[in-house]
Amino acid sequence: MIPEKSGFDVCSEIKNSLEYSKIPVIMLTALKKKLSQTSYSVSQGLDLEAEDYIDKPVDPQELVSRINNLLQEN
Repeated sequence: MIPEKSGFDVCSEIKNSLEYSKIPVIMLTALKKKLSQTSYSVSQGLDLEAEDYIDKPVDPQELVSRINNLLQEN
């Protein structure tokens, strides 16, 4: 967990920044199994224009594959 901010806050700041808005964001979460107990959701991350969303634990090969896909798109 990120202290003082959520990953959604960080994603929003990146996407609303003139300097950083073009940086692709992949959100990683340990909360997917607990989403019903929080105010967060997968769609919330995607609504913030995150390019992808992955539940932890993350398979390193899957993460590299998704990063490569995003780099090829941009």
